[in-house]
Amino acid sequence: EMRLGSRDGGHLHLRFALGESTGFSSFAQFDGQLIVPVSRLFDMRAAWIARDDMAHFEVGGRAFLRGMGEAGSMLMYFGLGGIEVDQDNGDLEGPLVTLGLELRK
Repeated sequence: EMRLGSRDGGHLHLRFALGESTGFSSFAQFDGQLIVPVSRLFDMRAAWIARDDMAHFEVGGRAFLRGMGEAGSMLMYFGLGGIEVDQDNGDLEGPLVTLGLELRK
């Protein structure tokens, strides 16, 4: 795992993982996130995951609803993208809409 930049400012976060999934098949996963500050309270965001059985990409934003990253801060994440999942009985693919809240303690 590697992060270049700060947690709540602009940064590039990359992670590579090896392991076993259910059914004892091994997998390799590469994922990351790029945050680019636009204003004091809003960041542009790109995130992706690449695995042999799944791919996901999204672009969107991150807004500070309360605080600036300290304890008690609340952030909202949102994005649009696409996803593809390989299954034994056929592939699934389509659009992706994400919305999330983060509350820091």
